[in-house]
Amino acid sequence: MTSVIDQVKTLNLKDDGPLFGEIEPIGVYEFHPPEMHFDHIVSLTNASHIIKNLTIEEGKVYGDIQFLNNNQGRLAKICIDDIKEEYRFGIRCMGVTKSERITIDEIITWDVIHISQNKFGNVRN
Repeated sequence: MTSVIDQVKTLNLKDDGPLFGEIEPIGVYEFHPPEMHFDHIVSLTNASHIIKNLTIEEGKVYGDIQFLNNNQGRLAKICIDDIKEEYRFGIRCMGVTKSERITIDEIITWDVIHISQNKFGNVRN
């Protein structure tokens, strides 16, 4: 959990703009070379929300969500507010999987995802 705490602190100190998330991003869970800067993985064209004021309480990460006034933002808000049994916020991160355990190296964002995605998202080795 220490790596997640450190990542949350880093995201809160970030001063190069807001932390954007997407609704069900397609193709972002595939392998990216280490030299790729992770900020470029979130598409501003597909952004649906902004995440602010991240905190950790009892091992869970909380934050304030502001849905954007665009088609993706309106759809994400409907998914979370009205069909919450089927959608949730899921972490998008880079790390290593080993024996069904994940070590997080970098948190990228939290996306609105369908609950049918497994607990690790669409992880690809």
